[in-house]
Formats: sequence, C-alpha cells, structure tokens
Amino acid sequence: MKKHTIIWEDNAFTVYFFGEITLKDLFAANNELTSNSRLDSTTHYYFDFCNVSQLNLSKRDLQVYAKYDSVMPRFIRRSRMRGAFRVASSAMREVWNEFLEQGHQAWPRKVFCSSIIAETWVQDVGCIHEHFEMNRMQYKSATA
Repeated sequence: MKKHTIIWEDNAFTVYFFGEITLKDLFAANNELTSNSRLDSTTHYYFDFCNVSQLNLSKRDLQVYAKYDSVMPRFIRRSRMRGAFRVASSAMREVWNEFLEQGHQAWPRKVFCSSIIAETWVQDVGCIHEHFEMNRMQYKSATA
C-alpha cells in the first residue's frame, strides 16, 4: 500500500506521508519524484510528515537514505531550490535534522514543526541566493 501522496503546484511539490513509514516508503516517494519531468523545474518543496503515526527507521536505515539522498542533486537539472521537512513532534524533528546533516548540501533544507514558518522560509528567495553565494565562496577558497 502506498503511504504517500504527491501534490504538484507550479514549480513546487509536497509529499504527504501518512501511517507507519519505512525506508521502502521513502524510496518509493523519491522514485516517483525522480521519474516526473516536473522535478527539473522545481524551485521549492515540502516533505510533510505531520500525519505519520510511526517512523520505522533504524540508524542504519537513516544512513542508507542519506547516502541515497547525497546523489540526488546529480539527477536534477535545477539545483537552486529549497526544501522543508514538516513534522509534528520534536522527536521526529531530531531524526530529520540528523538525516539532513548526513545528506547532500546542494541546496538549503530545514526541518520545521510549523507549516507557516516552513512556507515562509522556503519561499524567501533572498536566502536561496545567499546560500549559493556562500557555497561558491567556500568552493573557491577550498580549491585555491
């Protein structure tokens, strides 16, 4: 049984997860996203875990998903985007913050317990440009 729904709107999408979520469910959602041509024009997105009753991910599962996530920027033409993870509890917030620390850093992503704050942050275009300028400067200094 599919445990996610993807809603596409203009240059954005939201993945709503529900029920008990496993690594297999996360892969299924990502595979559905990467097979959709609209992903290349995405400017922002949300992974919504507010209706998840249980996140069945071991530390190992989280590492595997982070490794999978680390190659995602190679498959997306547009890398200037932002992503927000919406969660309903501080415990789930900790899990996704740990995941983001291990995953790619190609574009800014954060975890929020508030949908309003998540939407405000994701759509703040000025912060996107600051992130890319900071990464460009770090790259230049590392390769100099």
